[in-house]
Amino acid sequence: ILWLMGEYCEHVPKIAPDVLRKMAKSFTNEEDIVKLQTVNLAAKLYLTNSKQ
Repeated sequence: ILWLMGEYCEHVPKIAPDVLRKMAKSFTNEEDIVKLQTVNLAAKLYLTNSKQ
């Protein structure tokens, strides 16, 4: 799900930030690959949706 959000975050600009907020709460307990995808989503959101 994180990968999909990262790939298509510009198509779901209202949902992707909520997914990122939810993942940030459990970031330290996640596997490395999940952490990587979370950071990837955060970077893509920052670049494509920097107005928020």
